[in-house]
Amino acid sequence: MSLFQQEIAALQTATEQRVMFNKAREQAAFSKLAAAFPAIRRQVPLKPYCNFAVGGQAALFYEVTSESELMRLYRFLQTEQLNLPIVLLGQGCNLLLSDNGVNALVIYLGDRFAKTALSPDYRTWDYPYIEEIQRHKALQGKEHLSEEEWQSYALIHVQAGQTLKRTVQLAAQNSYSGLEFACGIPGTVGGTTYMNAGAYGGTVADCLLGVRYLSPDCNIIELRPGYLDLQYRSSYFMSPAMQGAVILGVTYLVQKANKQDIAAVIKDLTIKRESLQPLNYPSAGSIFKRPEGYYAGKLISDAKLKGFRIGGAMVSDLHAGFIVNVATDCQSRDICRLIHKIQETVQSLYGVTLATEVRYIGDFTEQDFED
Repeated sequence: MSLFQQEIAALQTATEQRVMFNKAREQAAFSKLAAAFPAIRRQVPLKPYCNFAVGGQAALFYEVTSESELMRLYRFLQTEQLNLPIVLLGQGCNLLLSDNGVNALVIYLGDRFAKTALSPDYRTWDYPYIEEIQRHKALQGKEHLSEEEWQSYALIHVQAGQTLKRTVQLAAQNSYSGLEFACGIPGTVGGTTYMNAGAYGGTVADCLLGVRYLSPDCNIIELRPGYLDLQYRSSYFMSPAMQGAVILGVTYLVQKANKQDIAAVIKDLTIKRESLQPLNYPSAGSIFKRPEGYYAGKLISDAKLKGFRIGGAMVSDLHAGFIVNVATDCQSRDICRLIHKIQETVQSLYGVTLATEVRYIGDFTEQDFED
């Protein structure tokens, strides 16, 4: 059986993490970790943290509650030269967790790291935000903003564990527009920034003003959008140099608008999403990236794979671009095998290779992908 690029990468990563974790366990500093950070837990089931509702256990699991505590952890790892593999986990919307678990320190950014602040007065903003707005408007041919225009803008500062949906709701409740396209996108602001999530003609890149992150060498840095290499379902944070970096928070730019108009757009998009997507089963959303010149869902549908099932995993009969978990005993290997079957079939029939949006996380083996 030949493997696809993402599967090969998943197997390589699994091997590297297994070797790194086993070496780290042999270090004296490993035994100090639990004493220095009693909030770190061992063998934590990850199924509740994955939208697919599958997955094994995290060897180590740490829930972030503050930037200072996370920095202290990173400094400990750096000082003690404890080379633990690190996996970041938010709402678990765009990933598939291995049945065999994750040989790493899983850092979870969730509800305890989800503060949100609305900043409507531009006179209180840090200058880099002002500068970025001016630069962006200049690119649109507008060299000067009036006082009235400045007063129409607001910033929303959001910690990485907050969900994008709640952020959209906050903006709408305060009559600010710009995030409506994201009303149905699941996931945290950290995860959706990492992959530059998008829907209905909009992407995170359209409203992003800055990203604050903890670098692998333990510095807190804030980057403007121009440095983030935001492309279709990818960002600078996916690059090898940024492995281990943690997105801490995001700043969005929104603009005052009619509250009823905003609500109407959100309602229309919600109705559209509910009618077109299988929301009644666990899933990771769109499984595949859009291949150039094609639509993944149509290719899968044309290949007569709607409703096709392996174990507890099934190609949705509502939207072929989705794989859904339809059984309580569904395993991640069922989903892996179904993904592989779809890729093989579409490549054989149409010569198109479907690349996954979903990321493979954990201790996968080649058997997980075998039909």
